[in-house]
Amino acid sequence: GQKGIAKTKIAFVSNRSGRKEIYTADYDGANVKQLTRDGAISVAPALSADGRQLAYTGYQSGYADIYLIDLASGARNRVVKFPGTNSGAAFSPDGNRIACTSSKDGNPELYVVGSNGRGARRLTRTSGVESSPTWSPDGSQIIYSSDERGGPQLFRIGAGGGSGQKISTGYDYC
Repeated sequence: GQKGIAKTKIAFVSNRSGRKEIYTADYDGANVKQLTRDGAISVAPALSADGRQLAYTGYQSGYADIYLIDLASGARNRVVKFPGTNSGAAFSPDGNRIACTSSKDGNPELYVVGSNGRGARRLTRTSGVESSPTWSPDGSQIIYSSDERGGPQLFRIGAGGGSGQKISTGYDYC
C-alpha cells in the first residue's frame, strides 16, 4: 500500500556542461534531464514530496538566492531574494513551506517562508551559522546544523520557532 521507489526522481548537480547546473533523473539514473542553463552556479536541489517542484540555490543575480521550478511547465521563479545569502532550501512535507538559511539580518540564520517566498519567519537567533535544514516527517520540527557552540552540531527546533535543542549524536563534528 505504499508508493515504491520505481517512479521516483532524484535531483543532482553536474558540471558536464562546463558550469554547475541542476538535473533530474529516474531513481536508477535513466532519463537524465537538464533543468537549468543559468550559466552561473546552481546548487543544492531539493524536490518537493509530491515531485512537482524543485527548489535550488542559484547565483544568477550575483548573490545566492532560492529559485523554484515547476517541473511540469518548466516555469521558474526566484522566491527567496533577501539581501545577503539565501540558500539550502528544504520543502516541508506538505510542500507549502520552505526552510532555508538567510543572512538578510547579518548572520546566517534559519528561516521558514511560504513556497511562494512570502511570510518569512526567522527561527533562530544565534551568533553561529545555521544551515542544512530538513523537516520532520509530520512537518512540526526542523533539524539543522549550527556551529554556535564551536564545531557544527545538529539541533532541533519547532517549525514555528522557539529554542533550538542540541541533538546528542556522540560526535563532536556533525
